[in-house]
Amino acid sequence: AKANGLVSSGLANLIISPRLQEAAGLFGPSKKGRTFALFRHPVERAVSMFYFLKKHKVAAVASLELEDYSKSQHVENNWMVRILSDSMTGDIGDKQLDDAKKLLKDKVIIGLLEQKEESMRRFEYHFGWKYTENNQKQQACRTRALVGDYRSNESSKSKVKEGSQSWQLLMWQNRLDMKLYTYAKALYLQQGAELFSDIP
Repeated sequence: AKANGLVSSGLANLIISPRLQEAAGLFGPSKKGRTFALFRHPVERAVSMFYFLKKHKVAAVASLELEDYSKSQHVENNWMVRILSDSMTGDIGDKQLDDAKKLLKDKVIIGLLEQKEESMRRFEYHFGWKYTENNQKQQACRTRALVGDYRSNESSKSKVKEGSQSWQLLMWQNRLDMKLYTYAKALYLQQGAELFSDIP
């Protein structure tokens, strides 16, 4: 994408990539980028991933219960801090957490999954998104995205109880992500006051 001049071409209004650090390399002083993200409680996210893997019959977790998964090598381990600090392998700690916090503060418009409507309004306002190509279809797509159940991967009979053994194990595996999530929620409030106070 960089070699082909994707950003400088002006053809793309939005770039989606799981490789944040590499995607950042597409931009420069004359073509700056800014990202947005919807944050979810790390334990809820980890539980959702478990049920997603089960739903799609991934062999490594197909026979596991949630508590077994929480103790296994397949469980999420501070995924957000790892991806934001470009530290997908090895041990991580406060340095990587601080790097992730700095990136959020400097580069990211924060959204919260439990505040989807307000988060979407902020994204639309900041990036100037308009529904003008095919308004009816675009508005319908927007509505589906907002009213869809983000817990659809989970079984209604298999929720993890806060304080349970599985909950505690997942909290421990994602303790840096919990700190980042708390920081993201504080940034959400700060950005609301500083950047979005005049949204009608």
